[in-house]
Amino acid sequence: MFWNILLLLLVCFQPAVNARVVQKDHTLSLQDFAYAIPVHYREVGAPIPGAPSILFLHGMRFTSAEWEKIGALQALENLPTHAVALDLPGFGESGGGKGLLSKGKERARFLSVFLDDLKIINVLVVAASYGGNYLFPFLHEFRSRVVGIMPIAAAGLETYSHTIGDRDQRNSGNLLPVITLWGSKDNPNGAYAKLYQQAFPQQQKIVFQDAGHPCYLDNPSLFISVLTGFYQSNIEVW
Repeated sequence: MFWNILLLLLVCFQPAVNARVVQKDHTLSLQDFAYAIPVHYREVGAPIPGAPSILFLHGMRFTSAEWEKIGALQALENLPTHAVALDLPGFGESGGGKGLLSKGKERARFLSVFLDDLKIINVLVVAASYGGNYLFPFLHEFRSRVVGIMPIAAAGLETYSHTIGDRDQRNSGNLLPVITLWGSKDNPNGAYAKLYQQAFPQQQKIVFQDAGHPCYLDNPSLFISVLTGFYQSNIEVW
């Protein structure tokens, strides 16, 4: 009931898009793997002491540019908060091949070092589709750095569903805030969606009507409303 009311209120919210999105480049030195990765990313604001940043991970066919194109990065200036969207290795303007970090632990370590370099402690992670292949290893290896997740039909959960779910259930006093987003044309009640329910029984599941796999692109205003509402409803406990 709470989320239905919240969505009705927020869906009409039209965020200002005058925030400055800055594009930056950073060379990530992963001494564990003996190579460096040039990383391109978009940033709004600066890390706020005591508050989590929002980390955006894009899908297979996209880059960090999509989050700016739909106004998601700019809208966060209204909270305010700090947000970062990076081109994953091998995508957009980041270096390395797409298969450079093939193991989950490597991807988790990549994100951890990236956040360390930007002096980011904790994050709310928004991951679309392929971005889940970075989100879930990171959540598995660095749970203490994740304050909440918003998977958008995100891939990669099957490898970690039992360990992530079991750990959170044992620590039921500190369940991870989770909102999952699906397009109504993307089998939102299929076997993979049910895997989310098993791993995160506390999840809030939202289905975007008449939307496909990248539902956030089909309805950007609803996506932004859900994201800002999710952040604002949890910021006091984070």
